[in-house]
Amino acid sequence: MAPYAATFHGCRLTDVLILDDEVLIAYDLTETVRGLGYEPVGPACSLNEAYLILEEKCPNLALLDIDIGGETVWPVARKLKEMGCGICFVSANTTHDELITEFPLAQVVDKPANVADIAHTLATLETQDAASATPRVVPA
Repeated sequence: MAPYAATFHGCRLTDVLILDDEVLIAYDLTETVRGLGYEPVGPACSLNEAYLILEEKCPNLALLDIDIGGETVWPVARKLKEMGCGICFVSANTTHDELITEFPLAQVVDKPANVADIAHTLATLETQDAASATPRVVPA
């Protein structure tokens, strides 16, 4: 499935936020996303960097590690969910209760993730997004 090229409420439907505190993994995910035909946003390597990006960008999809520098990603994930962003958690620890209680529609990919896992997950999220036609909440 080819990524969408249209825009919706000022957001490119192919924008993918990348948040991982491990710089090499973050940049690897960035190149993977770009190679799959999506537009990477970031990468952010801290929660603060992610918040700064979200002040200016409205990603359609997000690849998020769960443990970011000793903190959990939940506050950023909640904001993305409020914005209508499709979320995939890419993590070595996928046993968090929040995955079931707060993010039951999110995708989960175990680390280390390969290109096929990321491609399948982004396509799945994109399909869910197109089916829901949920408007994006653009940052003010």
